[in-house]
Amino acid sequence: VASYDSGNLIKSCLESLKNQNTDQLLEIIVVDSSMDGVSNLIRETFPDVRLYHFFERKFCGDARNFGLSVAEGEIIAFVDADCRADQNWANQILKAHQSSHLAIGGAIANGNPESTIGWAAYFCEFSQWMPGFPSRKMADIAGANMSYKKRAFKEYGLFIEGTYSSDTEFHWRLGRNKSCLQFI
Repeated sequence: VASYDSGNLIKSCLESLKNQNTDQLLEIIVVDSSMDGVSNLIRETFPDVRLYHFFERKFCGDARNFGLSVAEGEIIAFVDADCRADQNWANQILKAHQSSHLAIGGAIANGNPESTIGWAAYFCEFSQWMPGFPSRKMADIAGANMSYKKRAFKEYGLFIEGTYSSDTEFHWRLGRNKSCLQFI
């Protein structure tokens, strides 16, 4: 989880990860560059989370690359700090990665369904990853819910750093190999 001034939103995210309905061992890593004290909240509330705090701002690609460098697993999943994972999220990812696809993306539900503005923002950003769409190959997957076989980064390099949209640029590189990206 890349965190930058995520405030209390990250608490719901980490609770959803901690409460996964799986018998598999999961490592939860947070790379935080917040100045809002969220690192203290994580340390106190989630002592099992591997927390790495940086005093300089880390864009998502920078934070994800650092997380990759310390992750021990062969399947790497990213979720945004303001998201909550379904209780079967981890199992669905592990099952999907039994395929040959290097990257698997999942659906993104609207986190603010009571708001008209929330729906407008949701449709603009996440319309192609709405729940209920069939599994399919895609040119890009949402950074809020994406996972990879770790070898994808050995074969295609890391996320670009120091900018936004590093996930999209990485997916373009993967997209040159048509069998890499899958939406579940």
